[in-house]
Amino acid sequence: MNYKLIEDCMEKALRLEDITGEEALELLNLPNEYVMPLMAAADRVRKKFKGDEISLCSIVNARSGRCAEDCAFCSQSVHATSEIPEYPMMDADEM
Repeated sequence: MNYKLIEDCMEKALRLEDITGEEALELLNLPNEYVMPLMAAADRVRKKFKGDEISLCSIVNARSGRCAEDCAFCSQSVHATSEIPEYPMMDADEM
């Protein structure tokens, strides 16, 4: 039954059909032994709609420390007492 559930839900996803709330709960509550078949089904859906390419992005800390804002949670605020490296805004080539 559990393999059929995975297969049925995968086929629905491949047809762009919604699974029911009940099916979703059943998938969530599958025993650990079904993790690999579930991942394989999810991979088939991913490949159909997204292919095998990936895209990456990154965040650059272009300036560090001495920020004029007073965000209590942020160590980069001029008001913070944390010890962090401080440097001015990087130029575009350096970023």
